[in-house]
Amino acid sequence: MPIRDRNIEANKNDGFNPGISIKGMKNLIDADPDGYAAHDGLIRFTFPDGPTQSQSFTLATPGKLQIIDAWVVKTTGTGGASDTVQVLNGTTPVTDAMSLNNVANKSNVRAGQIDMTSGNNIVPDGGTVKVTVTKASGANVACVVFVNVARSA
Repeated sequence: MPIRDRNIEANKNDGFNPGISIKGMKNLIDADPDGYAAHDGLIRFTFPDGPTQSQSFTLATPGKLQIIDAWVVKTTGTGGASDTVQVLNGTTPVTDAMSLNNVANKSNVRAGQIDMTSGNNIVPDGGTVKVTVTKASGANVACVVFVNVARSA
């Protein structure tokens, strides 16, 4: 039997995924072609090795979302000097440029900064969360980027 409140709906589930969804987030479409969805405020972006590249995720929610955290997990090889990952709200940077320099396969790097100045981390309905992976060396930049979002007033 679901537990309901104005903004949160919870169902008993398998214990690994508590089945909690914030109303409106059901309509988020995943940016990852692997078919993983944005669950409980987490958006996943998968990047293969290659030249500088960006992926975008357009919000289709009633209301705004706030970017509250981001991290990168290397999936192949080791990153090189000046290779970076950055999360943006449209074209406005939200995180610092997370360095992939000497970051090995299976290791992760968390954003050291979230820019909350003037609401730079607040993404409006119809807005875009963008992730850019910059390859400035000959090293491997394959990675998965997770962006944690929360509803915002």
